[in-house]
Amino acid sequence: MESLANYAESEGVSWPRLVEYGDRLGNRTVFKRLGYVAETLGIANDWLLDACLKRLSVGAGLLDPNLPATGPTRSRWRLRINARVER
Repeated sequence: MESLANYAESEGVSWPRLVEYGDRLGNRTVFKRLGYVAETLGIANDWLLDACLKRLSVGAGLLDPNLPATGPTRSRWRLRINARVER
């Protein structure tokens, strides 16, 4: 999360390039996490949020796949918030 915040503040930030890399991964849960974290940290612009929302998969994913599936679910992002998002 700190890495994303640092990237957002860098001179070379390119949200389209980041979304392209996400597309290459072929796992749409990455867009749930990216959109939620960017929005929560207040670093997202409308273009990034729209790009992430258009790529969401149907089921609810985990913010941190290495932690237990506990915590609230954010329906906007179809994501269970099982970790803290802090800068």
